[in-house]
Amino acid sequence: MKEGSEYQFRVRAVNKAGPGHPSEPSAKQVAKPKFVPAWLKLDDLKSLTVKAGQAVKWDIQIGGEPAPEVTWSKNDEVLISTESLQIETKKNAHTVLHIPSAKRSDRGKYTLKVKNSTGEQTGAAELNVLDRPSPPQGPLQVQLYITTAFAAVGFHLSS
Repeated sequence: MKEGSEYQFRVRAVNKAGPGHPSEPSAKQVAKPKFVPAWLKLDDLKSLTVKAGQAVKWDIQIGGEPAPEVTWSKNDEVLISTESLQIETKKNAHTVLHIPSAKRSDRGKYTLKVKNSTGEQTGAAELNVLDRPSPPQGPLQVQLYITTAFAAVGFHLSS
C-alpha cells in the first residue's frame, strides 16, 4: 500500500468447500504509517501580551499516531477546562486554549505537552496581562527628614 492513498477492502472466506462470496466494500481508508511520534507546531505557540478583559486564544496544530494525549499547564500546574479557561482538543488536528476575558491572575508560563507511545514534544509561551496597578498593601513605613534647610518624606512597603 502507498502512504496517503485511499483503499477499500472486501473480505472473502476460503475453506475446504471453496471460496465464499466477498463482503461489501469497506468505507474508504487512508494508508498511513503505524507509528508517528507526537508532535506540535511550535510556531503557533507564541508569547502574548494582552490588556485585562481581552480574550486569549492559542490554537495549536498537533498530531501523531497513535493520537497523542494533550496536557496544558500553567506555571507547572495542570489545567482543566473551567468557565474562565476552556481547553478543546480534536485528535490529530489541533488543541485550543481559550481565555475569554484575561485577568491579572492569568499571567504566567503556559506549557503544552503532547505525548504518545512513540514520543513526546513540549512547547511553552508566556502570557502577560496588563492592568491598572492595584492599591499598595501595607504596612507602610514612613520616614521624615526635617532640617532648617529642607524637609523630605520617604516611605516603603514592608513585606
